[in-house]
Amino acid sequence: MRSRDGVHAAFATAWILGLEGYWFLAADRSRVFLYGHLGAGPFDPITRSRYWMSGLVAAGLLLAPYLALALLARRRRKDWLPVPLRTAAYASLPITAGALLFACAWGEPRLPLGLGMALACTSTVGAYLALRTARRLYELGWAFILPALDGLALVPTLALFHALELPGQGLSITNAAVWGAALGSLFLSAVGLAGMMLLYRRYRQAPAAPAEVLAEACTWTYLALPALHHLIETPPGYKYITTADNLFARNWLLQLATWALAALLAWGAGLFRRRRE
Repeated sequence: MRSRDGVHAAFATAWILGLEGYWFLAADRSRVFLYGHLGAGPFDPITRSRYWMSGLVAAGLLLAPYLALALLARRRRKDWLPVPLRTAAYASLPITAGALLFACAWGEPRLPLGLGMALACTSTVGAYLALRTARRLYELGWAFILPALDGLALVPTLALFHALELPGQGLSITNAAVWGAALGSLFLSAVGLAGMMLLYRRYRQAPAAPAEVLAEACTWTYLALPALHHLIETPPGYKYITTADNLFARNWLLQLATWALAALLAWGAGLFRRRRE
């Protein structure tokens, strides 16, 4: 088991560092990280966030081969999937070393150590989420669809609630609009979680635990969305990395509040479902 985890750690490391090495060393950084967009330079806040967001994009792209492997392993009834946490732990050191070299030692401009560590952190945590999702798909098979949809219900809250800080960033948007977006995101998530209860009943499947719902929500929001944006929503000659402002709050208190509200929704939905059983 441990040797298999080591093999998967090597593959995940090669995948993530291969992409990051391309973005930071081989490709034109001004295109990948969108230098000059809205007048932003290489070290402006909006650009700095693109550097560590690339770790989430790389991990999001790692989902594709591992979801395919999970389906194949399920079909062949062979447990080819790794233990996610242990595998991510094995990969953390080489990912950190590679991220620091690519971002802080090689190529231009050379980034501060803090940004290199942030890139290493998002890469490692993202790899864990990708491996965890693949593992759950293998374990549950098609029954994994409902927990995945459960997590999808929380995406509006995770992706939109932080809009509350937009007026303070100089954007021409009213307080009424951002409050509407924030409260609307909570409403959409609550309605989605309530609707999922009906699906669990319809297919006679035990509801996912709140922690599982949150994990899948994070995979959707922080891995799948940035990866899809990079692949689909960017023009052919400008496959750039999205800014963190699209998914995270700049104010850390608001970000913590966003995560807390998502956790509260997942916990509340779990409590309500148990009482209805």
